[in-house]
Amino acid sequence: MEGSNRANEGTPGGRLPPAWLWGGGMTLAAGLTVAVALWVAGCQRGSGRVTPLAAEDAAGARVTRWEPKPLPVPAAAEPEVAASGSGVAGEKTSAKPARAEASSRQRGAARATGSGTAEPRELEVAADWLNVRMAPGLDATRTGRLPQGTRVEVLGEQELSDGRRWVRVAYGGAKGVRRIGWVAGEHLAPPTGPEVSGGGVDEAGDSGERPDFGPFADLHYDPLPKRNYRRNPRIDARGLYVTRRTAQSERMAELVRLARETDVNALVIDFKDDEGWLLTRSEAARRHNPEANRRAAFEDLRPWLQRLRDEGLYLIARIVTFKDPVFARRHPERTILDRRTGRTFRSRDGLRWASPHDPLFRRYNLELAEEAAALGFNEVQFDYVRFPDVPKSADLDYRNPKGESKAAAIQSFLLEARKRLEPRQVYVAADVFGLVCTTVDDMRIGQYWEAISNAADYICPMMYPSHYGPMNYGLPVPDRKPYEVLAAGIRDCLRRNGRIATPAEVRPWIQGFTATWVKGHIDYGPAQIQAQMRALADHGIKSWLLWNPANRYEAAALKNCPGVAD
Repeated sequence: MEGSNRANEGTPGGRLPPAWLWGGGMTLAAGLTVAVALWVAGCQRGSGRVTPLAAEDAAGARVTRWEPKPLPVPAAAEPEVAASGSGVAGEKTSAKPARAEASSRQRGAARATGSGTAEPRELEVAADWLNVRMAPGLDATRTGRLPQGTRVEVLGEQELSDGRRWVRVAYGGAKGVRRIGWVAGEHLAPPTGPEVSGGGVDEAGDSGERPDFGPFADLHYDPLPKRNYRRNPRIDARGLYVTRRTAQSERMAELVRLARETDVNALVIDFKDDEGWLLTRSEAARRHNPEANRRAAFEDLRPWLQRLRDEGLYLIARIVTFKDPVFARRHPERTILDRRTGRTFRSRDGLRWASPHDPLFRRYNLELAEEAAALGFNEVQFDYVRFPDVPKSADLDYRNPKGESKAAAIQSFLLEARKRLEPRQVYVAADVFGLVCTTVDDMRIGQYWEAISNAADYICPMMYPSHYGPMNYGLPVPDRKPYEVLAAGIRDCLRRNGRIATPAEVRPWIQGFTATWVKGHIDYGPAQIQAQMRALADHGIKSWLLWNPANRYEAAALKNCPGVAD
C-alpha cells in the first residue's frame, strides 16, 4: 500500500507459526515440515478438499491440515441486482438471499449489503416528509425525500453513538427504479392504509442541480449501474492485506486460521506487487512483459484460490498499476522521463514508473485484471492507479501526445476495466490517497474523487492517521487520534459521494502498523485499530481493509469488531 514501509514486508521463514500447525504428537520441526508440505502439495495438485484440521494419521500421530468450508450460495432464483454502491441510486428489486447455517464470518459473506437485520419487512413513512440520506446521521448528504404514507422495505438498522436509530430502506423511485438510503427510524411505522402511489419522491439531492466540477467537468459523471452480481454477491468485506511472499509461505495457514476465529472475511492479495512481480504465471506478461513471470509463485493459481474460497473468504486481487519497475526496465521508451536527467523517473522509494497514458502499458494491466477475474478472484483492486506524487517544480515528460489530462487518463482506465470485468461478474476497486476525499482537485496525481467514484464499484481511501500532516482536521498529531481522523475523513467521503448519482461504495484502508517515523506517534494495537473501525461504523460504514506491510495481525483487533452484527 502506498506510503508504507516496504522494508517490513513479510518474508517466508518469518515468525514461527502457532502450535496448531504441528500438533502435540510431533516435534516442532517435523510438524512444520508436514504442515508446509501439505499446504503446498494440496495447492499444486489442485485438490479443492483436504482432510479435517488436526486429523489422526494411520499411526495415530496428530497431523494438522487445512479443512476448507463452503461459501454460502445465493438462491438459484435470485436475479441479478443493479446496486448503487453507497445506496443512493437505481437498484432493481431483488429476491432475498438464501438462508444458510454458517459461521459469523460466512454470514457476513452471505449478506450482499451488510444490513444487520435478519428479515426485510415493510414499513410506512409517518412524518409529513422524511429525508433520505446517503449514510446514517444528520450530517450525511440528503439524497431525497419521502412523503407521508410511502411504503419502504427495511434492509437494515443501525444505532449511532448518540442513541438514535437509523434504518436502511429500499423504496420506489422515478420510472420504477428501486432506490436505497438511510432514514431516521422514529419516523417509520407499520402500514395503516393504502400505499401512496407515485410517491411524490423528491429525487434531487441537497442542491437539486448538477454540481460544479470545475476543471474536471469534462469527465464522466453520468449514472453507471453498480451491479450486485448473483454469482458474486457484494459483502461488507473486512479484509487483511497479504503480500506475494506471504501468499507462497507457510504463514498463509496462520492467516486462514486467524480469519476463521475472527470477523475477517476477505483477503487482499498481491497479484502484481510494488516491484512488478506476479503471483502466478500470466499470458499477458508472456506477451507484453515476460520478465514479470520469472518470480511467479504459482504455475496454476486456481487450486490455491479454490481452497481459500472453500474457507469462505472473499478474494481481492491487488494490482499495483502504474508503478511497475519490471515493465519499465523492459520498455524504457514507455516510461515517465525526468527531463533534467533524461532518464526514467524514479519515485522516492527508488522504483520506476511507466506512463499511465501509454496504451500498451494500460493494456497489460487490464489484461492482468482479466486474468485475475478468470482465475476466481471476486474483485480486482487497482493500487497506484495514479500519476507519481511529485513537487510542482518537477520537470517530467509523461509521454502524452494527445494532451489528455491526468484525471481523464485515470478515469478512462477504470471505465475500461469496468467494461472488461463486468461480463465476468467481478468488481472494480480503486485505491486513492486519504486526502483525495477532502481536496477540491486531483492532487496533481489524477485522483479526482467524483470521477473515480463514478467509475469504480468500490473506492478505497487510504485513511491511515499516520499519513496525515500536523493540523490536518485540526489535529496536531493525527496519528494519536485514530477515531477522530477516520470520522472526519469518512464524512468527507460521504459528502463527495453525494455529488454524483451512482457513487462507489466506500471501503477505507485503515492503519494496522505503528508509524515509528512520525514525531509523537503512538503504538497501534487492538484499541487503536478498533477505534478506526468504530469511527467508520458510527457513520454507517461496516467494511474496511487492514494494512500491515509485514502481514502481522493480532486476533484481539479482529474479534467483536464495531459494526459487525452479532
